[in-house]
Amino acid sequence: MKRFLICILVLWIIRPASAQEEFGQCILKALTNVDSTVGDTIYNSLKWQDCVMNKPVPDVKFTTITGRKIELKKLQGKVVVFNFWFSACIPCIEEIPALNRLAKEYKNKGVEFFGITYDSYKTLKSRFLPKYKFDFNIVCDVMNLTETFSAGYPTTYIIDKKGIVRMVWSGGFTGEEAKTAAYLKAKPMIDELLMK
Repeated sequence: MKRFLICILVLWIIRPASAQEEFGQCILKALTNVDSTVGDTIYNSLKWQDCVMNKPVPDVKFTTITGRKIELKKLQGKVVVFNFWFSACIPCIEEIPALNRLAKEYKNKGVEFFGITYDSYKTLKSRFLPKYKFDFNIVCDVMNLTETFSAGYPTTYIIDKKGIVRMVWSGGFTGEEAKTAAYLKAKPMIDELLMK
């Protein structure tokens, strides 16, 4: 009986680690299996999206530029939106008004919004934030985090109250469509998850 309990305990401890590894493998496969054609790149992107859907996100920790320390597992009970971007990405910048609209609409309604970039704090403070208002909690200098989650830019995740990926997409728009596309795509899912 004691041996049986030890085996159960070991499997219980190993399972979360393998789920995190499995999540990262989705991104790695998408990035390493890219052929030179646009069609293959799109196909790999769709495979990556299918791979991460309905999986628990890795239990990551990070700090926002305001000094707020975040442990993803402590956000369970809230809907979480991750947007991966960088300051020289035109579609990333052009979708900020749509993302800000989401952040404003769901303020104090059980949704946490994080804009995550590998850009340095110095770059953001001196060049980006004076020109652009981004109402998400900004997280910078986190190349390891962007490598774990992002297979392109911009990439957006919507994570349910239990820490499971319920929607993810990569890529964005420029021009007029960029002003509403992310909002229109994310809003129905956020509403659905808040009702559960």
